[in-house]
Amino acid sequence: QSDKEAGQSDKEAGRAAQSGEAEPGIDTNNDTNNETSERATDGETKGSDGDDDDEEADLGGSVDILDFALGRQVPAKSSAKKKKKKSKRSREMRRSETVLSSEVPNWKGDRERKNSSGSKKYSTISSRDTPKKPTLDRAFKTLSVSGKDLRSVDASNLVLDDDKQEVKGGDVHNLVKSLFDYPCERTRNRYIECFVLTYMSFTNPKELMELLSEFYVSADDLAEIVGVSKLGEVWKLRIAGFCRKWFSQAHHDFQEEQVKELRNFASNVVVGKAGTAITNTIDKVLSEKKKKSHQAFSVRPPDPIIPAKYADCGFLDIDPLELARQMCLVDYILYKEIKPRECLDLNWTRKNKDELAPNVLEFVSSFNHFSDVVATLVVSEADLKKRVHIVERLVDTVTHLRDLNNFNGMMKIISGLGKSAVFRLKATSGKLKKKYADRLEEYRELMKPSKNSAVYREALHMCSPPSIPYLGVYLSDLVFIEDGNKDTLKDGLINFQKRRQIAKVIQEIQQYQQVPYNLVELPVVNIFIQTAKVYDEEEQYQRSLQIEPREKKKKKAKE
Repeated sequence: QSDKEAGQSDKEAGRAAQSGEAEPGIDTNNDTNNETSERATDGETKGSDGDDDDEEADLGGSVDILDFALGRQVPAKSSAKKKKKKSKRSREMRRSETVLSSEVPNWKGDRERKNSSGSKKYSTISSRDTPKKPTLDRAFKTLSVSGKDLRSVDASNLVLDDDKQEVKGGDVHNLVKSLFDYPCERTRNRYIECFVLTYMSFTNPKELMELLSEFYVSADDLAEIVGVSKLGEVWKLRIAGFCRKWFSQAHHDFQEEQVKELRNFASNVVVGKAGTAITNTIDKVLSEKKKKSHQAFSVRPPDPIIPAKYADCGFLDIDPLELARQMCLVDYILYKEIKPRECLDLNWTRKNKDELAPNVLEFVSSFNHFSDVVATLVVSEADLKKRVHIVERLVDTVTHLRDLNNFNGMMKIISGLGKSAVFRLKATSGKLKKKYADRLEEYRELMKPSKNSAVYREALHMCSPPSIPYLGVYLSDLVFIEDGNKDTLKDGLINFQKRRQIAKVIQEIQQYQQVPYNLVELPVVNIFIQTAKVYDEEEQYQRSLQIEPREKKKKKAKE
């Protein structure tokens, strides 16, 4: 009878694998990281939309398959479950459900204790005494896969926090193993999110693909050694689900060779519909990548304000509101292209930064260019009255940028007006109308970096998308994390706690990449933004001295 029960359990696990049931905790139908992050925070799990209704009915409702396999959760009775006659199979199923739903098995001695009829007899223990999940130590010490000895995967190379809820550090093998065998199921989603965002700081797609393939191939054997046959199918489903999530969120990390390797893994190694699901995800992502993304809005965008002097228009020909709108479009296009790997290891500061962080550098270059445009506009005008008018138009533009939640655009203009060549123009600033002078001071206070940019952060977090943050604050946060935390722990293991801090910054950057602006592009204004005349700092200062010379110090009267 015990052999039949084991056979029945294996059939259920096999049925789950063939149906392509999604691994718990990872959404295999929606590849957007916003929804996945929200599910990770709420601790929710979700399966695929495949033909899983019958299987959920068999399990007594939608439950975490690993909790069910280990008997940690009492499945609720399903209304969809049909009443059957008392057959040999139904009696075995009820006997198995009774064992799993009543008490947690005592893993240490359950195989030795048998009653006189030969069936298993589990001792009853309270929920407070729930034993720890079986570890893979013994399995890794006795198994070699694909010519690679897995004895290197030693559980002592995995460091947990005091509550045993989160991974603090480990070697690459243990960090990869934790993707499907995490110490706490409730926090596994958060770990996966952090791993996908930061894995390029301690491994690469090729090595990660090799490790996932080896763990997948060895899953059944490892589960048999541990003594829980169902775990093999669970781990396989989770590895396959991770591969879908990994490619959908980090496809930009894959070169053509790695894409082929992932396809081969899905076609030749992964069993059942899970392999097809990986292949479909690859095709979908690559297809969308080739197409020009076009956001469909339910609301008609506002009509653009076309300059009266359309051809070769200058700054004063452009309405401040329309200039702010076009700055939002330009900034968003550049901002949404920033990738997680560019934010790792201070890549934008390295010698090969053009290769490691091209989008961060392009965004910073755009910022610096327009700040110089602002300074050049002011110092190029010799007439005081016209110069004051230019500054007031720039302040109007900042006001509209604030209304559009473009803090990066605001800082571009504030930075340009704060350059030494412009800031020294006391006659110009003294002629500003009071409302413009007050507004400019208000915006400077908003973007002031004091107290870790507390005022700006609060204003940003109160905004509804679309928004464009000031990237400089995030780059400063990343520098602070890198300088204050070592890459490795005392024993040389990878410091994953540091990666959690970095991932938190990256997630906030990504949060504002999701919603674009519903505005109409006006090419003539974009041309001005990107090609306007610019003086370098030295020439700016020389022009500044020409339009407002230094005041000569009065010579002291001779006694």
